[in-house]
Amino acid sequence: MAERTGGSDQGWKAAETALLEKWQHLSSMAQLKPLDTDEKGRNLLMQSAAKGYGFAVAYLLSLPELREIIDLRDAKGLSAYDMAQLANTQTLLACHPDQEKMNPFVLVPFLVTQPYYTSRAPFPEITRMLAQAGATEDLTAARRFWLETCSNKDAKLRARVNTTTALHEELIMEQARQVRLSCFTRAARSMEQVRELLAESWSGERMATAEAKFRQETLEKCGGTRWPDEVPYSQ
Repeated sequence: MAERTGGSDQGWKAAETALLEKWQHLSSMAQLKPLDTDEKGRNLLMQSAAKGYGFAVAYLLSLPELREIIDLRDAKGLSAYDMAQLANTQTLLACHPDQEKMNPFVLVPFLVTQPYYTSRAPFPEITRMLAQAGATEDLTAARRFWLETCSNKDAKLRARVNTTTALHEELIMEQARQVRLSCFTRAARSMEQVRELLAESWSGERMATAEAKFRQETLEKCGGTRWPDEVPYSQ
């Protein structure tokens, strides 16, 4: 969903409907293979939970053969429930905050698809459906996976992740924090470029006025009442 342009609600609904109709057609012909796994050891339920496709999870949970293996784990030891809690397609920046070091073939699709996840907010409902269907709610494997694979070194965050019983909520909050910090970082760089270009032609008073306006506009755009300490801003 939203792989190229971000998409729209109408487009997402059409894509969701088309996929379900395809699966239903294959199922009616005994050609849907919901138990087959991909190279990562994930079946259709696990893939759908990891992607945040709640409409697909709802359909797949209606299939008895999948409900019977609802706690199946992939090659990395994660279940569909774990994947829904980690919500990597929505919380990637919580895991790897440094966008400049990230593979652009990973980062760009992630950024482009965020409108879908912002609109749908699918993972809490997927988690609920899986739990209601009998999925084990133990987060030990999910917490361990995040701590072992994520580059985010924030000690307080890692301590919370290590013990939390609300992993998804923790990661969503960190994702929002990283988005905000990224917004301020871009703004700080833009202001620094303005200083370099106009330092000789603008008076100190004019530059100070422009910076004060810019800072206020940045606060309104990025959110908050003060400039975050994590983002240097020289004056």
